[in-house]
Amino acid sequence: REAAEVKNHAIIIVAENMVDINELAKVISEKTPFSARTTIC
Repeated sequence: REAAEVKNHAIIIVAENMVDINELAKVISEKTPFSARTTIC
């Protein structure tokens, strides 16, 4: 559970620093086991 929370926090940090939502989705897809659409929505 702690590891998952850390990943979610990292995603939030990336999201705050990225303007292009499509680029964010690409990064999430590459960096995490989650689908980008599910993570964003």
